[in-house]
Amino acid sequence: MPFMDSRFVSNRHMMQMIKGIMGVRLEIDTFSSVTSLPDCPDQVWHADVGHAHSRLMQGEENHSPPQGLIALTPLVDMVKVTGPTEFVMGSHVNIEADFWDSRLEEAGSKTPTPALQLPAKLGSVILFDMRIHHRGRKNKSQRNRAIAYVGYVKEWFYDKVNFKDPQTRGFDSLPLKKLFMRLDTKRYTDILEEYIRHYNVTDLAALQSIGGYKKIELTE
Repeated sequence: MPFMDSRFVSNRHMMQMIKGIMGVRLEIDTFSSVTSLPDCPDQVWHADVGHAHSRLMQGEENHSPPQGLIALTPLVDMVKVTGPTEFVMGSHVNIEADFWDSRLEEAGSKTPTPALQLPAKLGSVILFDMRIHHRGRKNKSQRNRAIAYVGYVKEWFYDKVNFKDPQTRGFDSLPLKKLFMRLDTKRYTDILEEYIRHYNVTDLAALQSIGGYKKIELTE
């Protein structure tokens, strides 16, 4: 599969930049493609995730590094007519809760800081902070605009904004949902394995890794 080729997902030049910003111990969090059809309108301004730390935790004068970077790869030339991705400069900086959302909602066509469109040719890569506000511009061409979208994150980070973990039916009646969310997801997996064993649908061991590794020793 070409999109799982190491030359695509761990290109050494790209990974040097990503590791230089975020360090090592990285994992892929998002692996997808996005296609905008002809005459598809401008997206709304949005950030993929918020800040991992509050301003109080990181300090008034400090700016925390990103918990993840997105590698955007055009699958066709992404030029002005096809609608390049546009970014609000500086909007990855943690100023105060909902600062950028409220300013961009009020701004209309004029953003509070300069907006930058980044045209890119087939095969190039745009790396951006998950926290920056951005949007895909209107596709004014008569062909689809397709991009590959890969998110690289620090191993401790899970995107709870865009992805829900599976939960058991019992989760719906839990009084402390947030606190027990991870434990209930584990219970959901345990229940599925119990079903597999009970109905003998398949050999469970054949589905599982042999486990001959230590997570701390895994590298990209």
